[in-house]
Amino acid sequence: MMTIARRMTVLAGAGLVSLGVSLGGCNDHPLKEVELDRASEDDGIVDVVQRKDVDILFVIDNSGSMGEEQATLAANFGEFIKKLEDPKVEANYRIAVTTTDANHRHCSGGEDGRFQLSSCRSRAHEFQRAGTSDEENNFFDESCLSVCDLEDLETIPTTTLDDSDPKPRPWIESIGGVTNLPEGVTTTQAFQCAGPQGVAGCGYESPLESMRRAFLRTEDSNEDEFGFVRPGAILAVVFVTDEADCSARWKDINDPWDADGMQTFWTEDNLDGGYPQSEVCWFSGVTCTENGDGTKDCHPANKDAAGMDADEDDSVLYPISRYADFLQTIENEKRELDVSAGLENSDVLVAVIGGVPPGYESGESIPYRDGLVGEDIDFQGQHGIAPGCSAEGVGQAVPPVRLRDFAASFETQDDNPTNLFSVCQPDYTPALDKIAKLIETQVRPACVPVCVEDTDPLTDAVEHQCVVTEAVPNKDGSVTERTVPACRIDGDDVEIPDDGELCYVSKSDQDGETETTLDDMDDTCIGEGWNLEIKVVRAEGVREEPGSSIRAKCATSPRKAIDCPDL
Repeated sequence: MMTIARRMTVLAGAGLVSLGVSLGGCNDHPLKEVELDRASEDDGIVDVVQRKDVDILFVIDNSGSMGEEQATLAANFGEFIKKLEDPKVEANYRIAVTTTDANHRHCSGGEDGRFQLSSCRSRAHEFQRAGTSDEENNFFDESCLSVCDLEDLETIPTTTLDDSDPKPRPWIESIGGVTNLPEGVTTTQAFQCAGPQGVAGCGYESPLESMRRAFLRTEDSNEDEFGFVRPGAILAVVFVTDEADCSARWKDINDPWDADGMQTFWTEDNLDGGYPQSEVCWFSGVTCTENGDGTKDCHPANKDAAGMDADEDDSVLYPISRYADFLQTIENEKRELDVSAGLENSDVLVAVIGGVPPGYESGESIPYRDGLVGEDIDFQGQHGIAPGCSAEGVGQAVPPVRLRDFAASFETQDDNPTNLFSVCQPDYTPALDKIAKLIETQVRPACVPVCVEDTDPLTDAVEHQCVVTEAVPNKDGSVTERTVPACRIDGDDVEIPDDGELCYVSKSDQDGETETTLDDMDDTCIGEGWNLEIKVVRAEGVREEPGSSIRAKCATSPRKAIDCPDL
């Protein structure tokens, strides 16, 4: 097994600091292969670092109450993909799906963090609520057929940074516009069929433990998930659930689930029925205090089987720190790579679509309270608390106390750090849009990080002397380098010379002086004071090799005050 940290060492040893090169636009000033007349102190060789790789894990609740919510997520997913593929982003993305079913004493056959990639049309039985057979408890038409139009879903064999043997991978990906899907199948279609995970999963939802086990599988060379997480990629985790987290030590502490145990967390209804409902998860992992106005303050708690405060090693549910520390380790490893590449630290992005009110804003109180009448009383009997949100036609959801605490550890530092969104609404587009925007803030274009000499300052473009190469790591640890030729420009069209596989173009227009927009620099490069941005264009269907990077050898300017006045 090669850990993320080990892969970082391999990359550093190979002299690679950027992990992805996107496809993109170009300018109408073709670049010539040149021998450099001038070099900087380091011979003008610089790594053109960009960050456009994005790995996204969806942890989707597949319990009996999630039929409508899965359909809503799938139906809204197209807008999310559009954001990732926007010309300003052009993310090289991977998307994986697992469920909240991490197995339990009272359940079996759960996904346990394994990635799920098959058409819901081939899994009709998963849309019948466990223990039922009537049409009222079947969600196949609503949650699958209404959003999915693929009878089967397979992926084309691909390689990864860790595995150079082509094989089908259990995730959806689009690298430079080249997907791992059959011809004619879009990534949106694929998710709309893979996202609905049915309603037959375990009722003791364990989204945090499922996330942890999923990422552990990505580090195990014996697992199909191996290699999903790319060391330099932006990492995002999206939880979709209407329940409380129940990531439990059920193998070690059986009492809370045992009809012959103390039954400390069992309600009267469940004592009469002789079977624990998910309210055990609430009472064993949350503590609440009354406010005097009918509301409560609720916080995660570590309790033993007797309901007493316990050390983290003895609690019925795994402590939140188990998961926060786990994901923080991954974030730290990624930030170490950022530092070596000269990038600002990236954030691991966490979002929860759960039981908070629609329109929830960061810092708002969640309505913790007891159920008082009708459905709220019935809901409390099953879940231990009244709904955190409810909506006609969508359902009700448990307030996500543990997930909220976990997500707060990974709030971003922008003006609106909200990463909790309501599952009780018929449209998840605003939530997915916010998640996509958080990803966009961390995407970085390929700025050339030196002041490049402009050999002809009378033209609108920076006429530079650069030799561009691509470095691709080999299975044995060596690196293959090849020169990237300049693209030919014909009007608004880009041509790859000599029927090759790729070429490069430059962008140096900072204020729209030229007639074309193809040479417009990204605001990030302009804001940092650089005067040149490079993009690589690949022939249609040519996939970028995993772990490849771009390096430029450019003549640097002796007149920085003129060529780069803002540097």
